[in-house]
Amino acid sequence: LGWHGRCIRAGEMQATSGGWPGRAPSTSSWLRWSLTAIALPLAAFAVQKVLWSSIAPFAWFLFYPIIFLAPRLGGVTSGLFGTLFSALLVWWEFIPPHGSFLKADGKYWLSLTVFVTMGAAFSWFHGQLRRAEQHAAAALREAKASQRRKFQLLDSVADPVIIVTDAGRIEYANRR
Repeated sequence: LGWHGRCIRAGEMQATSGGWPGRAPSTSSWLRWSLTAIALPLAAFAVQKVLWSSIAPFAWFLFYPIIFLAPRLGGVTSGLFGTLFSALLVWWEFIPPHGSFLKADGKYWLSLTVFVTMGAAFSWFHGQLRRAEQHAAAALREAKASQRRKFQLLDSVADPVIIVTDAGRIEYANRR
């Protein structure tokens, strides 16, 4: 590029990003995952145990928020594990006969299937949403860093540089 006396349009100076940086799982993410996947179902279990006499016909009542919260807070694995852990707790304690995983009535199998299917679907959806948000945030950080490097480079040029948008508005002028 010839810098002498040339006006560079903003579209010509767009930085490109070569993908998103990979991130290794940190201790805090594992802690958040385990707290989300285990603590939420246990909290719902404790509350439901206390309220069972007033909500007895609705075995899944307090566990449905977990299939929304666990994947949103902890990711796909957290959502799936939280759903399965919730299903086991409800199945053992609140579906008759209590204290057993063997159930004879088919309607309970249908409710279990619906709950686990919804949990898996929401876990996948929220996991995809979290991943897209993380990628967008990483791309935005990279774009800002690239723009900062571009302006540092342009400030170091000995000649005057002006970046003008297609509409004619001055977007940047170096120190010269």
